[in-house]
Amino acid sequence: MSFYVTLQAKEAAFKTGDLKAEFAKAYRLRGEWEVGIISCHTNASSTIFWVFSDIVDFTYVNNTPMQLMDVLQGEKLQVRKPLYSKVIKKTISSINMQFRQDPKSDYFSEFTDIVCILHFRKT
Repeated sequence: MSFYVTLQAKEAAFKTGDLKAEFAKAYRLRGEWEVGIISCHTNASSTIFWVFSDIVDFTYVNNTPMQLMDVLQGEKLQVRKPLYSKVIKKTISSINMQFRQDPKSDYFSEFTDIVCILHFRKT
């Protein structure tokens, strides 16, 4: 069992590197689930982005616990093999993602449109 969610933002809404989506009807996830970014398209000039989300479990990055979803590389941020992370929320009414050029920085210098497709699958 699996499903896909597409998130997108125009340049004006993506100024801070935050990608947010709210759903009219919440997703209720029964059992154990994981999520991965299967596609992410943008015209950003940076070649690496650290992607964090409030729906995934914590993992350690340089001995610091963070809700890391994936590290995307390349001009078009193409995903070759998704990194799946455990989903910690059982009811998802919104998804908040943060794109950063450095894992410990809140600074974001890219101003671009973005489209990401998330794949949720049952484990």
